[in-house]
Amino acid sequence: SLLPSLRHAPATVLPLALVDSPFSRWGAGQVRTLGSWSIGSALRAAADRIKSCDSPSYTYVYLPHVDSKCHELGVNASGVASTVVDIDRQLAALRAELGSDVRLLVSADHGLNDLPPSAAYPLHAEEALAKLLRCPPTGESVQPYFHVQSGRADAFRAAFEERFGAIFALLDVNEVEALQLFGPQLGPVARARIGDFVAIAPTPAGIYYVPPGGRVQALVGVHGGLRPAEMNVPLFMC
Repeated sequence: SLLPSLRHAPATVLPLALVDSPFSRWGAGQVRTLGSWSIGSALRAAADRIKSCDSPSYTYVYLPHVDSKCHELGVNASGVASTVVDIDRQLAALRAELGSDVRLLVSADHGLNDLPPSAAYPLHAEEALAKLLRCPPTGESVQPYFHVQSGRADAFRAAFEERFGAIFALLDVNEVEALQLFGPQLGPVARARIGDFVAIAPTPAGIYYVPPGGRVQALVGVHGGLRPAEMNVPLFMC
């Protein structure tokens, strides 16, 4: 994480369930982390922390509430809109409480699309296609990464295109890098995590790995498919 290297006394405010989790250790490093149990408690913790600092500081607040509602209910559900309005109201109160020497920035890590139930496709562990993999698909269901067994790349491509070719484009990691889908160049760590192939669908569709005895558990709202609604996010500064 870059956070520990910031000069302005960094701290994070996260939901209690994420404090001292792999998510927080990866994203925040060893910086101070405060736990919250609601939108209000998160913003209260941030305000108290900012006002207690007698030198320049940086406080990062993570609010997963809109994301969680979209995953559960869909992007256009009324519960999503009411959550957005609630956050907006509480941020306005926070802005009014903080002094003019405090800058407030609000953004998102991604947007979302709704995934029709008919576009959630299972990939069962017992299938021949899945048995060509070294591990279950990684990445997002709408943009899965495939780590293929050594020497089986051609067999995997043929089997994938027979099963999913009408829905997904299958790109090998060299094609992904040539198209600069994830930036000008893939570093060795990113390249290893992507594996051998990436599947991308022109319209929202997901591949859900189903372990033995399991079942498909598809989300209503999804992200990670490189579509404009998922990648274009607002940035507010006040």
